[in-house]
Formats: sequence, structure tokens, C-alpha cells
Amino acid sequence: MKKQRAKMQQVKEIKFSIRTDDNDRNIKVNHIKQFLSENCLVKISIVLSKREMNRVDFAKQFMKDVLSNFDGIAKIEGTPSLERRVLSCMLRKST
Repeated sequence: MKKQRAKMQQVKEIKFSIRTDDNDRNIKVNHIKQFLSENCLVKISIVLSKREMNRVDFAKQFMKDVLSNFDGIAKIEGTPSLERRVLSCMLRKST
């Protein structure tokens, strides 16, 4: 049982909105980099309100902008997926 817990990776989640300002986005990106340096899995989520569901293309572009900060640092597991009102993807530290 103890060996199982030692192998489990911790998952951290960072939530964004498409209205997140540049400075706040940079602070959250720095937190993600810190979590990746601690070998945690990081789930990036963009939460959309009901009115923002019409702007899914803008949310996908926002996700690409956020993910561009992690080129060479982390690898994306799968593609960003939209489930209900949350666009999310997972990052793992690249080795």
C-alpha cells in the first residue's frame, strides 16, 4: 500500500477564464512551471460561462497561447477537450 502511494503523482489544477488579464495569466503560468518542477501533473482548465459558450474558438486560441509558454518544458497529454463548459488538458514534465 505504501509503495502505491509513493508512485502516485499529485495532480494540480489551474483554472483560467477567457477574461483573465495578461498579468494574472503570467502569474498562473509561473505557478504551473513551479508545479511541473515538483513533478506534479498539471490540469489546465478554461471555464466558460453560458454566454461565453458562443466563443469556444476564442477559448481554444487562449489555450494555445497558454500552452505556448511550455514548449520544451512540458508535454501535452492528449488534445485540449471541451466537456460541458470546461476546456481542459493535462501537462506532464518532459524528460
